[in-house]
Amino acid sequence: MGAFVLVALLALLAAVLLGGLLLARLWQQREERGIEKKWQERERLLDRRPPTAPRRDILRRRVRSVRRASRW
Repeated sequence: MGAFVLVALLALLAAVLLGGLLLARLWQQREERGIEKKWQERERLLDRRPPTAPRRDILRRRVRSVRRASRW
């Protein structure tokens, strides 16, 4: 009877430890996903910002660079 109780307690302890390890891994994955989502949201918001130069200046620079390239 004593050996049976000891084996049962060891099995219970092993199950609790394995459960704890699995929960720790799931918690870590959840935190990593949360951090990744925050970075993606930040990058999305940064990409939505208007350009720093006015549109006509950007277009003017592009036209100027095309003219220089066509001279060669």
